[in-house]
Amino acid sequence: MNHLSNQNSKATETDQQRDLPLVNSAFQQSIIYSRLTKNSNSSSYKVKVYNELVTKIVQNRKLCKVYQTNRLIRPISSYFALKSTITSGVIQNYSRQSPALSQFLGITRATFFKQIKILETLGLAKRFPSGALVLTPYKKMMEIFDFVSEETTILNYTPGQHKLYMVLEGLPIQQKIKDQERALTNRIDSAPGVKEYLEKTISNFNRETLLAQQILNFINNTPDDLQDFFNADNQLKARTIFGMFQFKSYRSVSYLKKKLKKAGICDVEKDRRYVSEARGRSKKRYIAYLDELKATMLYLPDKFIFSHEIYC
Repeated sequence: MNHLSNQNSKATETDQQRDLPLVNSAFQQSIIYSRLTKNSNSSSYKVKVYNELVTKIVQNRKLCKVYQTNRLIRPISSYFALKSTITSGVIQNYSRQSPALSQFLGITRATFFKQIKILETLGLAKRFPSGALVLTPYKKMMEIFDFVSEETTILNYTPGQHKLYMVLEGLPIQQKIKDQERALTNRIDSAPGVKEYLEKTISNFNRETLLAQQILNFINNTPDDLQDFFNADNQLKARTIFGMFQFKSYRSVSYLKKKLKKAGICDVEKDRRYVSEARGRSKKRYIAYLDELKATMLYLPDKFIFSHEIYC
């Protein structure tokens, strides 16, 4: 039932309130069970998010005192969680259910009510005098934020284990890494002769073994034109992340990595540097000649290792 998109309906608000369906019973039962057992880590929920909207909101930053902060990602992450879990999009007596809903979202009751006000301001929710809370349909959400792509990602959200808004912050990076991995696969597949050579010369050939071989080729100064032709590293440079999130400072990139790692969203492997005695002053990316060492260094971007339990 769509009350938000049907503005011309002749039904009175009282009639609409009477017709509002009850909150999803399965959701209620799982939340009540979590509260009774005091173990909110026992249930995992599938949360559908729209990739283009996530990209938009991670770029929406405003100055707050000293730091550039994102004020939308937290309430919108709550919208995605509730919308995905409560299939009707309607919560009866939401104020009375706020303790359970807050626990599900991993926030305080005060924060829950604050986020509902923000969602209502954005047009993503509407409260009725009857005590019902109606979440805006996805199509209306797309109109509000002016995007058309229906590409979505399903996330595994376990209340109490991860903060959903942090999962959303990591999503653009995870998606970009996957895109680069698919692009590499397509490039290799489009060159059958090269692929056949790589499969013969590299044991258990895949992207990771190709990267390992490229690093060995560099360290041992034994270049192989075909093995080294493709860039097998699918990680993102700080400059790329800086542009993706429209940060104002490169320190924000380092801070984001620390936040994601601390939140358990991913691990970050640093210091991916390799030295070779090769004397050539190569202009290839990630390679620099060190005059003081009379050697060449290969430096790769920090490696994000995302949790497969979160990103489906």
